[in-house]
Amino acid sequence: MTQAAARADAIGQLAEGQAGLLTVDQLRRYGVSRAALRGHLDAGRWRQLSRRVVALHCGPLTSEAAAWFAVLDGGPDCALAGLTALHRYGLQGFAVARLQLAVPFDGRSGRHDLYVCRRSRRLLPAAVHPVRMPPMMRLDVALVDALEQIASPSRGCALLAAVVQQGLIHPDALRPLVLAERTLPRRGLYAAVAGDIAGGSHSLLEIDFVKLARRAGLPPPLRQSIRVDGTGRRRYLDADFRTFAVEVDGAVHLKPTTWWDDMARQNAIVLAGTPLLRFPSVAVRLHPEQVIAQLRAAYRRWP
Repeated sequence: MTQAAARADAIGQLAEGQAGLLTVDQLRRYGVSRAALRGHLDAGRWRQLSRRVVALHCGPLTSEAAAWFAVLDGGPDCALAGLTALHRYGLQGFAVARLQLAVPFDGRSGRHDLYVCRRSRRLLPAAVHPVRMPPMMRLDVALVDALEQIASPSRGCALLAAVVQQGLIHPDALRPLVLAERTLPRRGLYAAVAGDIAGGSHSLLEIDFVKLARRAGLPPPLRQSIRVDGTGRRRYLDADFRTFAVEVDGAVHLKPTTWWDDMARQNAIVLAGTPLLRFPSVAVRLHPEQVIAQLRAAYRRWP
């Protein structure tokens, strides 16, 4: 094999691992001169995507190629971050307008039609996955990074539920992960919701709900009381106000099979003569005034 053939083969192998894209610096390291690069571009064999990046084809960019373009164009030590990295791990939903990238805090931020690149103190070498390509944050780092960037607390809570429901992280690992991030915005809220999702702090959630009931002017409820439904089965209620009851649902109740089981359970309780209100745990955390208003309305309706 001639030197030129060996060089072309090495370039092809590198490009194959990067979705058909190389940086200008990579091409130069493999001996492609400025004139040779211009020749390929003028002949239409290659296409220059940016000052830094060249596609060794002229076709459209796949989603994989777009991810590679973003990290190559972002410069040294650039990695997929936040929701974009989580999507690579399998997260469904939570679309973003542009790919999310991060560089170390002493790096260069930037913006492109395809991506946004920002500086991050979290992007230390240990924060990057050692094997996955293109370079991306580890899953736990990407989750915290996404929470830090999400403006809506409701959306942040939904993300915490989604990563557990979709099997990306064990529920018991969620709350320690949030608590370890002392500078995370809304850390207290996210830690509480993570506890609700894991189920380990359900009693704490009930305590918070009882506080809301007290603010609503209701008497203290019986907690985890037992009612017998229309079929004779014993049912446990989170909060029993005697004339009506309340259930507070954690994230696990959002799973389709659990959701139907809960609805069937609720129907049986109502058919046995007990009015039943249901609130998601996030509503208790984020929208307490709405919960209080509905509790007051229920107490007026069923004093």
